Amino acid sequence: MFIEASGSLGVEQADEMLQTLRKALSGTEGNIEIDLWEVAESDITCLQIICSAHKSARKLGKTITISKAAPDLLQTVSEAGLTGQNDCASEMSGSCPWNMAGVAR
Repeated sequence: MFIEASGSLGVEQADEMLQTLRKALSGTEGNIEIDLWEVAESDITCLQIICSAHKSARKLGKTITISKAAPDLLQTVSEAGLTGQNDCASEMSGSCPWNMAGVAR
């Protein structure tokens, strides 16, 4: 399944992002690809939802990848510490979608 986000990706869009990812996880048999290239602004809320969905996907034998992400969004990810350097790193065996998207560790 392919998901494309654009514009703002913050607390106001959190419920929509959550519902989109829940639907994708329940209906997809494999990879969920997220394109974040057109995201102009973001905060940690939706980024954490993506992290949570990634953990859920792994438990279901599925994957979430980020095919493209805007440079400013990747900077927010890095500043928030969501690059596989926290508790997720030990659980996910190096499969952090943010690292795959090019966020420096």
